[in-house]
Amino acid sequence: MAKKFVLSAIASVMVTSTQPDGYRRAGFALKQGQNDLPVDQLTEKSLLQLDEDPRLAVEVVSNGENPDGESNVDTGSLGPALTDIKAVDIEPAPEELAPLVALLIDGNFTDKPTCKDLTYETQGKEEGSTVKITPSAAERDAAWDWLQTQLRTESE
Repeated sequence: MAKKFVLSAIASVMVTSTQPDGYRRAGFALKQGQNDLPVDQLTEKSLLQLDEDPRLAVEVVSNGENPDGESNVDTGSLGPALTDIKAVDIEPAPEELAPLVALLIDGNFTDKPTCKDLTYETQGKEEGSTVKITPSAAERDAAWDWLQTQLRTESE
């Protein structure tokens, strides 16, 4: 499922590039490292292109607003438990699933995300280095199932 961005609800976009200076994507010339992009020059299409590029890490910061004044999160498909999703305690989650469960909670996913949607960075073997980790489908499914079980248990 492709991500959907509400441009009017975006406060800032930070793109981290692993490519050399001058790498171009979605009409932007990026430098290696962090790039703070001007929100007023972004379109939904350009933001999706940036987000889908595996050489880039895109961080979108919401301004907390939505044009219609309602929450930016669709709570329909998870039922009433979604309103309490931030209250889910990940402490009892299996250690290998905890990072994925945290990403699921933080992302407020209403449907099971793709494995790429759950790609995260962690400390590498060398000091100061980071590595990107994309979970397998089995790991994603196990984390999703664990979270859904917790949400059902809390709503009962």
